[in-house]
Amino acid sequence: MSMSRGSWLRATAFTFSLALAVALAVSFATGRFAWGPPEFPKAQCEALTAASVSPAVKNALTVVYQERVAAAIIREPQDTWSNLAFVFVGALIWVHDRRVFARLFAAALVGLGIGSGLYHASLLPSWRSLDVATMGWVSFALCCHGYVAGSGTLPDAEQKRTRVRDLAIGFIGGALAMTAAFFRNDVRIAGVKPFDSTYTTILGIAAVFALAVVGLLRAVKARPGLRLPLARVGLLVAVVGAAVFCQLNDRVGRCFCAPESPVQAHAVWHVLMAAATALAYDVFAFVEGRPGMLSPGTAQ
Repeated sequence: MSMSRGSWLRATAFTFSLALAVALAVSFATGRFAWGPPEFPKAQCEALTAASVSPAVKNALTVVYQERVAAAIIREPQDTWSNLAFVFVGALIWVHDRRVFARLFAAALVGLGIGSGLYHASLLPSWRSLDVATMGWVSFALCCHGYVAGSGTLPDAEQKRTRVRDLAIGFIGGALAMTAAFFRNDVRIAGVKPFDSTYTTILGIAAVFALAVVGLLRAVKARPGLRLPLARVGLLVAVVGAAVFCQLNDRVGRCFCAPESPVQAHAVWHVLMAAATALAYDVFAFVEGRPGMLSPGTAQ
C-alpha cells in the first residue's frame, strides 16, 4: 500500500476538478445570485474593512461591512479557496488506503473542505453550522482511526461483519458530532456552552495527540527496538501550534487581523490543519507498521 505517483495525480485531478467546477459556478452566478445578509459580528477578519477592525467602531460600521460583501459570490476568497487543502488531503487518503476508517476519515476531510468553503463563501449562519459540524466529523473520524491503529484491530477488507460494525460506529459518531455542532449554542451547563467550537476543537486535538502517544507506546512494546518517529511527531506538534496561533490571532484587535493583507491568517490555519491531518495519519500508519503517505517507509 505504498503511495504511488498515480495516487498523487488522482488526488490532484479530483481537487482541481472540484475547484474548476466551483469557479465555473461562480462565473455563471455572478450578477444572477445573492446569498442574502451576512452574519455579524464574525470572527475572521478577511471580509471586514481596515477601519472596522477597531473594536470601538466595529458596531458602527456594520452597514459598511454588509455592503462590501453583499454582491459577492465568494465573500472571503482566501478563506474559501484554502479549504481545497482539506479536499486534497482527503482525496489522497482515499486513493491511498481502502480500509473502512481510513475512508471515513477521507470522506470527512472532503466534507470539511466543502462545508467550510460554503461558509466562508456565504458568511451565513446556517453554513457556519455545517462548517463546525464537519470539523467535529473530522475530529471523530481521526480519533476512530487512531484508536483502531493503536489497538491493532483495524479491519481487513475481507471481514464483512467487521466492516459493518466499523461503518456503524463511524456514521453514528459522525451524526453525534454534527448534532452537537448544530446545537452548540443551545446547550448550556452552568452557563458554559460545552459544544462551543473552541472547546470541541481543543478537545479533538488533545484526543488525537493522546491516541498517538498511546499508540506509539504500544508499538514500541510490540516491536522492541523500534525507533520512535520523533521528527514526525515534533513536526506535527509544530504545525498544529502554528495553526492554532494563526486561528486565535485572526480576530478583531489581534496581531494577524489585517483585512487588506494578501495573506489571511485563517486561510493559513486551513492549510496548516490539512497538513496536520496528513501528518497525524502518517503517525498512526507508523504505529500499525504500514507505509504512510508522506513517509512511505514501513516501520518493522
